[in-house]
Amino acid sequence: MTAAGLRAYMSPGLKPDSFNARVTSADVKAQAHLGASSMSNVKEITDPKATFVKLLEGVAANLAKGPQGRTTHVHTGRYESVPNACDVLSSQRFQDITNGKDSGVVEGDYYERETYERFENDKNEVRYFYSNPQECRRLSPEWFNAAERSRGKALKISLRTYRDAEMAVKDAQDCNPASPSRKITGEAVMSTEKIGDFAACSYLVGDSPTISFVAGRTQVQLTGYGDWAPDDPRTYVQTFTPIAQKVADEVRQAIG
Repeated sequence: MTAAGLRAYMSPGLKPDSFNARVTSADVKAQAHLGASSMSNVKEITDPKATFVKLLEGVAANLAKGPQGRTTHVHTGRYESVPNACDVLSSQRFQDITNGKDSGVVEGDYYERETYERFENDKNEVRYFYSNPQECRRLSPEWFNAAERSRGKALKISLRTYRDAEMAVKDAQDCNPASPSRKITGEAVMSTEKIGDFAACSYLVGDSPTISFVAGRTQVQLTGYGDWAPDDPRTYVQTFTPIAQKVADEVRQAIG
């Protein structure tokens, strides 16, 4: 079948109201995958197949337009002033930190709703810490070439913004030796220099070290991937301390 002038393939799902589809761009360089299930659960949908076809045509029409720039995520409500994580870790900032070229590919994870953590102390006092997390990762061109992957550079920034700075500090457990996460990922190496507004440290996330710190009402982690970044927390915290200090100032100024 065709949709918006593009070649598309549509197949039924496991149930009569479930469908899958893929549509390919005219230059065959991009492909969009689409899936929907349990459409009958929506009372406004009287014809699941027709509804899915209409959705597929809309996706195909957008794909036919070609590259339109990076999708922008916008916060609302109490987090309205919080910038996109991919704006904090800008292309220029990525290149300054890694001394490499930005491929232009960004990987972002955003959470629409405010999340909360429940904490109960030994006095049975309960507290709630409200926040909104987001992440962005940028990569160098070599990252996508198997032959050059060893020279590839990737950097991820994780931001968790709280309602206020007090919550951000009280819920900052990354550098706490007694926190459960330290028992899972291993000991954290503390920074000997001041970074941000609370304790700062480095620890392993999988095989890659990260540096964690607090800036204003935001907890920040910077994680480097590839041979360019030190692979042990002690060296990592030393190398990334001046970088983290700059980022902390920028985050505090941008978010508060």
